[in-house]
Amino acid sequence: MQVTYEVTNTGNRPVFNVNVTDRVESENNAEVKNIAPAKVDRVNAGETVRFTATIKAPTTGGTLHTDLAQAHGVPPVLGTPDVPGPADGPKVESDEDPANATTSAHDGLAIVKKINGDDANDAPGVTVEPGADMQVTYEVTNTGNRPVYNVNVTDKITTEGDKAVDGIT
Repeated sequence: MQVTYEVTNTGNRPVFNVNVTDRVESENNAEVKNIAPAKVDRVNAGETVRFTATIKAPTTGGTLHTDLAQAHGVPPVLGTPDVPGPADGPKVESDEDPANATTSAHDGLAIVKKINGDDANDAPGVTVEPGADMQVTYEVTNTGNRPVYNVNVTDKITTEGDKAVDGIT
């Protein structure tokens, strides 16, 4: 996900060495490390600057992503508006601004039915002896991006009037 941070100096003096921190609340407060630029030397009163980062979206569909960004800077030396204050001095900080995104959910299942180990989609299919038992297997794959629960398989024999196949496990 491409994230843009807009930082506005709402004060009446410049702020120096402005940077943004961001933590992904939905991932145990992991710190976003690729925010660019790393800092802006000076943001004048009323000025807005932009920072950007790329954050990996959650891998599971239907998952909420929440991150909290905050801007930080250093005020000027009192009485000298063009000189930044000391790095270990007072700070100027914004409130934390949350951003939320939900990954799209895609549900899907695929099935492959095999008779005696062969995927016999096309007629005439697998050759078997009359009256012989056929080993039928069903391979079900979740093709979506989130878990699927309570999956079951039904099958019918179309050449026998859509007779249901019993005993599928």
